[in-house]
Amino acid sequence: MRSHDTNIGAADVDEWVLIVAPFREDEKYLQQFLGIHGIAARTSAGELPLADMLAQQPWTVVLTQEAFTPANLEIIGASLADQPEWSDIPFIVLLDADKQTNTSVSTLQSVLPSRHLTLMQRPIRTAELLTGIQSGLAARRKQLHVRDYLDMQQTMQRELNHRVKNILSNVFAVYHLTIHQSPSLEAFRQTFEGRLSALVRVHSILAASGFQSTQLADIARQTLAPYASANVPDRVRTEGDDVAVGPSSATTIGLCIHELATNAAKYGAFSVADGCVSLTWQMSEAGGESIAKLVWQESRGPGVKQPTRQGFGTMFMQSAVRGLRGHVEFDFFPSGLRCELRVPVSRLAA
Repeated sequence: MRSHDTNIGAADVDEWVLIVAPFREDEKYLQQFLGIHGIAARTSAGELPLADMLAQQPWTVVLTQEAFTPANLEIIGASLADQPEWSDIPFIVLLDADKQTNTSVSTLQSVLPSRHLTLMQRPIRTAELLTGIQSGLAARRKQLHVRDYLDMQQTMQRELNHRVKNILSNVFAVYHLTIHQSPSLEAFRQTFEGRLSALVRVHSILAASGFQSTQLADIARQTLAPYASANVPDRVRTEGDDVAVGPSSATTIGLCIHELATNAAKYGAFSVADGCVSLTWQMSEAGGESIAKLVWQESRGPGVKQPTRQGFGTMFMQSAVRGLRGHVEFDFFPSGLRCELRVPVSRLAA
């Protein structure tokens, strides 16, 4: 008995031809012929039934006229009816001139009314047969490219839907928290616009990375870029280790930096011409876990006093950093605000 999974000389075992030729040694001859030319072939006389062979998605099927039995045609028709829309398995049919060719073709076309069907009449030149099979394999290859493209489109659509939902959720959260902390409509407009701009900058960074991980340095520099000054070279300084930040955490970190910068523009170092801010970060170990420590330090600004109440920025940062299993501390030194964020690296990468 010939094995159903015999592949002879195949450069790529995924590309294979199913041979259904029950008469004499036709299957053996065709399998050997294709093997010589580096094409994998399996036969219907193997261990698996024809229906199971077709379920394995051959790239091309070679069918002789002797295989046109009602049982085989029923199996082929049922199998092809279950194919996805992109699939159109090429069939090469070998016909005999001295048999009822017209009747056989009509019977076959009733089963395969719209399929990729190539008819050849025996005796067939080997070059013609080889060309037909290679064309079938090429057609199948294009179909699989279409399948991969459709799969990619579906994946991108799901990813896009996910991203849009996340963006809208972030916008709604910022809106909800901002409106409850704004004493007037104008104050709400200014604060909300600033926070939306911070979201846009983070989104631009993520889009440039294909919504994969991005560097903490990129988020820090982009968020603080509006506050840099050519007249004060050290107005903004960012420096630290390479720390990868995932899409979800990037928004949180970007908004935290934005809140610190907004507060500095109103009350701290950015509110005076020569004030400066340093944002640094480094990696450390605590309890067997890698921790990213970010330090915001203001200097050369107006004198700092301990606030009498917590503002939105402070509450937002405490809540946001807790969501990353982190911790935030504020120190209101007379020389300038110091804020320290500690977040597990594993959560930043999420």
